[in-house]
Amino acid sequence: MKKKLEGQVAIVTGASSGIGAGVAKSLASEGAKVVINYPTDATTSAAEAVLNSIKSDGGEGMTFKADVGKEVEVQDMFSQTIK
Repeated sequence: MKKKLEGQVAIVTGASSGIGAGVAKSLASEGAKVVINYPTDATTSAAEAVLNSIKSDGGEGMTFKADVGKEVEVQDMFSQTIK
């Protein structure tokens, strides 16, 4: 059975913890490939833990560290997401 968001990609900012992590997991459970964006002051391990949780449930995604207040970092995140 096809999931609602299969074939879609979602970028979730602040996804290394809290509400953002919950949103990322929820989108992945509906079939979206999820980019787990986390701020430059957060730890990589927290974002990786969210990604591992998504993958263990059969989902797909990647992590990306970017400050969404900096245009060049957001552009890089979008470029890497498209790749």
